[in-house]
Amino acid sequence: MEHLGVDLNATGSVMTRRELQEQRRKRGECLTCGRKCFQKKLFKMVPITDHGKVLEGRCLNCKPLEIASDNTVLPAPVEVATAKDMRRFQESQVSMRRVAGQGG
Repeated sequence: MEHLGVDLNATGSVMTRRELQEQRRKRGECLTCGRKCFQKKLFKMVPITDHGKVLEGRCLNCKPLEIASDNTVLPAPVEVATAKDMRRFQESQVSMRRVAGQGG
């Protein structure tokens, strides 16, 4: 329902496929489904990445990545570990050592 009426032009008539694709291109959207793939910056379109949905301007719903082999590296989101994350990691390491020491 979120796309209801998006294929209508200013006069209320249904746009042709070519008109719809041109409108989506100008907005930086996927030509097939309308997902936002590019951000407009002054006079150019900058490809965006929305993890799991868009990768550097490529709509992963309409154009999924082809995995050539088991060695194919897929991009993943990266986050910097916070101090809290590091404390939790250290605590888990200490508790694992205690459990390993009791079992041996």
